[in-house]
Amino acid sequence: MKKKEILYVLLAIFFIGCSPGEFNPNVNITIDGNESKEPLTATDDNQSENLPVETDGSEPEPVPETNTTCKSLPKTGQNKVHYINDDGDLQKGVTRSYTRDNQKQIVTDNNMGLMWQDSENIKKPWVIQENYASGNYANTNGDTATTYCENLKLGGYEGWRLPTSDELYYLVDRGKERASIDSAFKNATFFGVSYWSSTASKNSAKAWSISFDDGYGRDENKNSNFFVRCVRGENKITHNFVRDPVKKIVNDTKTCLMWQDDTSVISMDLVLWEEAINHCNNLDFAGFDNWRTPNINELNSIRDTDSDGLIIREAFVNTSTDGYWSSTSQAIWSSFAWTIYFDNGYTSDDNKLSHAYRVRCVRSGE
Repeated sequence: MKKKEILYVLLAIFFIGCSPGEFNPNVNITIDGNESKEPLTATDDNQSENLPVETDGSEPEPVPETNTTCKSLPKTGQNKVHYINDDGDLQKGVTRSYTRDNQKQIVTDNNMGLMWQDSENIKKPWVIQENYASGNYANTNGDTATTYCENLKLGGYEGWRLPTSDELYYLVDRGKERASIDSAFKNATFFGVSYWSSTASKNSAKAWSISFDDGYGRDENKNSNFFVRCVRGENKITHNFVRDPVKKIVNDTKTCLMWQDDTSVISMDLVLWEEAINHCNNLDFAGFDNWRTPNINELNSIRDTDSDGLIIREAFVNTSTDGYWSSTSQAIWSSFAWTIYFDNGYTSDDNKLSHAYRVRCVRSGE
């Protein structure tokens, strides 16, 4: 046996015979005339996982979640399955969550952080008749929906405003029949009259409104008396659309949705609703095969109400004036599904079996 091997054996025997108090891991050991001043330590790779960690008493840093930069859109509320991979089947998006403060008469959107007025049902015009008649369509002074919200004091809060069309749009619960809004809202008039948004139409005499009777979204004359539901807080849903001209896709880097944008979205034959869903389910495009038909909230997210041309985000270069199918069925009549027309931006419901429209597929990106 070599000299070094004999020395290792003797050291092992020495350590075994020592009590824990007698062993000094920082002892200097001389081997072959070379002095080692490194402390002896355990070599178990898993030991460090079981050792206590000293902290300064502060809370540990949270572990980052995957895709923390992605902000999912709210689910549509439709939870009934009418066809494989439709909205009721997949239920894409973040689950709706609302809490009502009965004393303050405020409903808080627990996902978005928005606070909604729920104190009364009141009607106001977007502009007063005098300004409308004179063509002064942008002047919201006077007894209007805008000034009502700006002057509102409710629940000890100020800083109320008229909601945007998207904020109002995502309040619609597509799985409920009249009123199409979460049950946390106790003051929700739905029959025959829409609610104003702050979003003006490209037709300057009109502004966008949402109906909680049928879920329709359309622009209306600004002198109309519609209901008002004020909101406060910052809208957390933002968008940033970037087109890849090689792959012919458009990525929303905020919601992490990837959209098809090749010429087939305007050139393929018009299809019925089930055909639209089958088309996206079977699509192999841009290196991906997990495409699907967008739900109505996703389809709404690519509308651009500020556009002077087609009502769609500028990054998209292939869009038809025909209607585009969503995967979301109507809650009252299951034979109808929701569509969006990008020539005027309207949301409508159409018969699945007799109406043929276009489809633009989407996938949940990374």
